[in-house]
Amino acid sequence: MTQTKSTIIRVGREVIDVAKVNLTYDAAFTVALEDDPKVAKAILAPILQRSDFEVVSVHTHEESQSFRQRSVCFDCLAVFDDGTHCDIEMQKIKSRMPLERMLFYRAMLRAGYSLEKGEAAFKRMTPAIVVVFLDGDFLDQGKPLYRFSYHDANTHEDMEPGQGIYVANYRIRDTSTQLGRLMEDINASEPEKVYDSILCDALEMLKSDKGVKRMTEYMEKVSEESAKAWLEQGMQQGKRELLVALYKDNVITAEESARRLDIPVEEFLKLAGE
Repeated sequence: MTQTKSTIIRVGREVIDVAKVNLTYDAAFTVALEDDPKVAKAILAPILQRSDFEVVSVHTHEESQSFRQRSVCFDCLAVFDDGTHCDIEMQKIKSRMPLERMLFYRAMLRAGYSLEKGEAAFKRMTPAIVVVFLDGDFLDQGKPLYRFSYHDANTHEDMEPGQGIYVANYRIRDTSTQLGRLMEDINASEPEKVYDSILCDALEMLKSDKGVKRMTEYMEKVSEESAKAWLEQGMQQGKRELLVALYKDNVITAEESARRLDIPVEEFLKLAGE
């Protein structure tokens, strides 16, 4: 049952009034998709403009790591019944999600989940999709949705139909279209104003004691992970500065410094200003 009174979630300095929560809130979005795979399909179908798929599983905060040790944490990784992997990101601050970051996420998605060790069947790589919801118009062209994919430069043929990167502006609403109704639903804070029954149930759950508890747990987890990441980044930065200083004092070689940082020697020399 939907809570009628205001409930406040506090984690560190962040304060959320559950009465105002909608699916644009990262905690709400993640918990809703994690709770029921049907929520992911309800959100993805209008974006992909297709319904011939089922979401068989959703993994939140799924992490993939590159050979350079740069990890990526996908907000919600949905797996379709045909093996397609789809990363779904909710980002309120448009500047934090440039196209280069989206391309990196998609590359990590394909590299991390398509092939097993030693497998060379590249033509059978599973499809990969990245869907990003932004608070704003990504290209400032007044469109609610943009798609980026590989095309033949000469023939303009789409080399990966249905795949690629989809960027949606969740502020544009037009209830005469399926996509517009989705954006309306994502922005709704009252379940009775949601068009899609699955998303209505999801928002109802988020307003319940169960939803509040799970959003609180999610925010606490993210806060802990952020603090750990900042600490590790600071330690790594301190380690780099120390090794650069030791190298300049001829205490350690560039090769040994690079080995300890697990980076190429050329990259270390750039750090040292050489």
